[in-house]
Amino acid sequence: MDADHLPRVSIGLPVFNGEKYIAETLDSILTQSFRDFELIICDNASTDDTGAICQRYAEGDPRVRYHRQPRNLGACANYDMTFHMSRAPYFKWHAHDDLLDPEYLGRMVDVLDKDPTCILAHSRTVRINGQGAQTGCFMDQINVDSDDPVRRFARWVLPLARNNVPIFGLIRREVMERTPLHGDFIASDRVFLAAITLLGRARIVPEQLFFNRSHPQDSVRSNPTLVDQVTWNRGARPTRPILLNWRILKGFRDVIRSVGLTRRQRSAAHRVLLNWMWLHRAELMRELMLPLYFNGRPTRLGRLLSVKPQRRRIAWRTDVTRAMRRF
Repeated sequence: MDADHLPRVSIGLPVFNGEKYIAETLDSILTQSFRDFELIICDNASTDDTGAICQRYAEGDPRVRYHRQPRNLGACANYDMTFHMSRAPYFKWHAHDDLLDPEYLGRMVDVLDKDPTCILAHSRTVRINGQGAQTGCFMDQINVDSDDPVRRFARWVLPLARNNVPIFGLIRREVMERTPLHGDFIASDRVFLAAITLLGRARIVPEQLFFNRSHPQDSVRSNPTLVDQVTWNRGARPTRPILLNWRILKGFRDVIRSVGLTRRQRSAAHRVLLNWMWLHRAELMRELMLPLYFNGRPTRLGRLLSVKPQRRRIAWRTDVTRAMRRF
């Protein structure tokens, strides 16, 4: 690709030890019917043949740029590096093991071109296994039917179970620059998408054009504990208690403050957060008790205060239904 040519789409592909699937993934990207894109591969200091495979593709296609990190920066920093190295007005992250239908990019570009109010476009997602066989299908829906940013925000953050696959959609660069991108904490992609809902509308097209792979070596199944997940995100083991839900809450609060809402909208968004805190009250309280308990046993401070753990059954489904009715 001519260095002076500005492509319409940038694709950021972060990878670490992805030799098993990276070639198939690169083939699915480079055979897109829409061809005006650049592909930035950030190799997070892989120790397998990932680098050699990517180098071959970079030498064979001028649209591909390969960058190897000098050390493992953690997944979050590596993801964000691909964005900082990109140039196009439309940007897409892509995992090293997922696949695209040949019409994916063209379809998403068409959506964003025709609707200036839409800032993220993605397709219906098909789940595949390690061999590429389809195992399921789901709609990765960010609510798009409201012009009210607070309503969109509520419909995204309040459900207790939400798949974050829309982060792999095609997004307007100018909007991404107003978000925190990835924080160095678990579920920072959920916070990023919360910022997206506050900044504009998103559209999930009904065609099945995106294939999300689930296999034993993926980032979720290969990092089963919170410590493993934090290490994967940051590139280093945590040295402090993992206050997961409090960190997500802070992320939500920060995006509310930073995206330019009116005072009335900020107040409404903070009421959404109060509902979120109520729905997650058990986890938030449990994390506050971390200095008192470790592996279910009282620490020295816990014994000093003579605090005993309590368990409560919470009607999650009822609470979610009540919260959602407000929005």
